[in-house]
Amino acid sequence: MPNKLKYCGPSNERTLFDYASKKVVDQGLLDMLSKFECLYPYVKGIAKANKIRNPFDRRVVEAYWLGNSLLDNVSMSDLYMNLKDEHHLAKRLSRKYFNEIVYKIPEGAKPHHSFQVLNVFINTGKKEFKKVFNTLESCLILPATIKSFKKGLFSNNEFAYVEIIGLEYKNSKITFSRRETIKVRFKFFGQAFVDDLSIGDLVSVHWGFVCDKLTVNQHKRLKAWNQYHLNLANLTM
Repeated sequence: MPNKLKYCGPSNERTLFDYASKKVVDQGLLDMLSKFECLYPYVKGIAKANKIRNPFDRRVVEAYWLGNSLLDNVSMSDLYMNLKDEHHLAKRLSRKYFNEIVYKIPEGAKPHHSFQVLNVFINTGKKEFKKVFNTLESCLILPATIKSFKKGLFSNNEFAYVEIIGLEYKNSKITFSRRETIKVRFKFFGQAFVDDLSIGDLVSVHWGFVCDKLTVNQHKRLKAWNQYHLNLANLTM
């Protein structure tokens, strides 16, 4: 979805979606994924810290998107150098904002997607925080529960209704709060990332699209890491 909306990554979103929905992996896919300027440095860093050769190893990707024990092996210096030399944040940001981000490293920051969204992204757009806040919830990988399904009226797109935990901004702090059940996309033209979903399944949602079916432990880890980096973000709000 971020590619479709032109927010990040290469512009060939339909090709990427076909790869993912058909569960095909080849060099063409790897070449496209390596062009994600935000994702790729993080998974490279996680893989290197864990002595895993393939940055797109499933364990590595899960560590970045959902969180797992591989994050424990990424040292403070590993993350600092990744942000400085791979993401080039020291050149892209003012010294003040760069220091606010790296300040989170000794406080326990890890290369999880929620760190990127809630700490790096907020700082890169801090001058217009009220505008970028509306994108934070969509950009986060959010744990959700399937409540029902609905077929599109004018196409074979399908939707899922999920119970999801959203963001709220009050008293100069960001918090998670449980929301009403919302509608998200489940399929495009009969294709989906996950075909065997049922009511009650735990899933991840990104930019209004159901991405994956989660185990109970994955669901808990994702929720915990999101909260963890939200707490770090509030240190400098």
